[in-house]
Amino acid sequence: MISKWATILFFFNLIFHFILLNSCASVKAPSGGPKDTTPPELIGSEPPQGTTGWDGGTIRLFFSEYMNETGLEKAFSISPKLKEKWTVELQEDVIVIEIPEELESNRTYILTMSRDLKDEHSVSLEKGSQIAFSTGNIIDSGEISGKLYDAKKVSVHLWRWEENVHRDSVYFSQPEYTADADDDGSFTLQYLSQGRYCILGVGTESAGKPMGPAVFRLGLPISKALFLKDQDKISNVTMRIITHEPPLKLTRSEITDQRWGRLFFNRSVKELPLENLVHIIQEDTLLYIPEIFSDPDNDNNLIFLVDSLIRNVKTVVTSKLIKNENKIVLDSVRIKAKVPSKTDTTFLEIKKPGKTLILNPDKDGGHPVEIILSRPIKKYRSIFTYTLTKNDTDTVAVNIVWKTPMNINILPKGGWEENLNYSFTLESLDTLRYISLEDSVYSIEITTKDRLGYGRMTGTLVNQQLQQLVVEAVSIENSADRYPTIVNSGSTFEINTLPSGRYTLLFFEDVDGSQNYSYGEVLPFKPAEWFYVYPDTIDIRANWDYELKEINLGLN
Repeated sequence: MISKWATILFFFNLIFHFILLNSCASVKAPSGGPKDTTPPELIGSEPPQGTTGWDGGTIRLFFSEYMNETGLEKAFSISPKLKEKWTVELQEDVIVIEIPEELESNRTYILTMSRDLKDEHSVSLEKGSQIAFSTGNIIDSGEISGKLYDAKKVSVHLWRWEENVHRDSVYFSQPEYTADADDDGSFTLQYLSQGRYCILGVGTESAGKPMGPAVFRLGLPISKALFLKDQDKISNVTMRIITHEPPLKLTRSEITDQRWGRLFFNRSVKELPLENLVHIIQEDTLLYIPEIFSDPDNDNNLIFLVDSLIRNVKTVVTSKLIKNENKIVLDSVRIKAKVPSKTDTTFLEIKKPGKTLILNPDKDGGHPVEIILSRPIKKYRSIFTYTLTKNDTDTVAVNIVWKTPMNINILPKGGWEENLNYSFTLESLDTLRYISLEDSVYSIEITTKDRLGYGRMTGTLVNQQLQQLVVEAVSIENSADRYPTIVNSGSTFEINTLPSGRYTLLFFEDVDGSQNYSYGEVLPFKPAEWFYVYPDTIDIRANWDYELKEINLGLN
């Protein structure tokens, strides 16, 4: 009997220890609880970081979290580039990299981990990381660091510029060194040997790629080259990223009726010269040169207006080729189109604004209220009577401006007064549906609030050494709102009538005298203009003077 119970206890104990051992061997994140958002960290490698006399082979990387196998190859790069193929894979909880053993002698090799590397919860590294091994007796310790300025994720490329290589060809080869910038744009390239280097900032989507048509986001340095001495460190390398848009292209046309239609492009056409831009050809012989203007509903579209197109015949829309200094601005295309077989019998509509509107007048009593129609109307045709009143009784003289055949701007001749109630009425003059409103009268109730507030900013610089220096206040709410001014010979500046709000300050050397920052050119290479971003946010309040004293641009 004792032997039977002893046997049962033995097997129970054996099963218990087997379960315990198995649970210890299979470490997994506990289910439930808050989502793990802690970035993984590299906690060690084999061989260790800084190993000398290295002859290649296997590298094992150990992390604080279980890592995600997806995208491993994209997350790693080795500099300088290896001639032979190397591999990376996840083996249980260790990332294993196999390096060919035929390496250059007395050379430091850098293994770079990008922020594409993620743990099992898909949390990326907090910042890119690098470790180095040397086939010689020392690890190169040169370093280049700085900051890239852009709202999106960015990376940095670096090349050794050898003596027999032309400067303009450098960017079009595979980068020798790459690194992802931190969230604030900061980057560091470590373990570099002495020599002459070229650097370039790119969008992370282009990391590791040579310069080409697919690289749209890039930033150029303010100097032709960086010269790194033995064990030297170069800091404060700054670049502003600009997005180079692909050439404009007409992608589609939509003829609404015999008189007008829309042209659809691959991106914004705001800066496109519109004169003689598009032709419409019918039956291969009839040529129409339409009136072209911006679509009030979409910056990527244009509206065209003609006298009358023929129905049920071959129709083609063509756009001409436009170049600017050998760069294609607009591709030439031919697109088939179709004129609707039925006449548009719908009423004219007011698309914007709605029945009520609230606005804050500016210092001059603007801005105009913009009325957008559902279809274009020939400018010479009068289709409405207009009435503007304030406080329900007083009639106000009003300026009516047809900005385009679809846009009407209205503004009281004396400007909008603050804190008043206005009523603007349009009444159709005709009963023809195409040019009249279904309800012949359309009223917009306009309420004005306090005038927009304006402040003033002044500043004084110390150790100012540049002759053509511009300072630009850039709105944080809308980066398109920019207010530049020139720093005078006494190293002072002032920006008057600055709308209330939060701003960043950009200082730059205006080499070309345009008062617009020049980002440089890749081919032929032209460096970007020197710049400095003031580290603090400026809060401008109405009727206040904001003074900045002893601004040091770091030029000394």
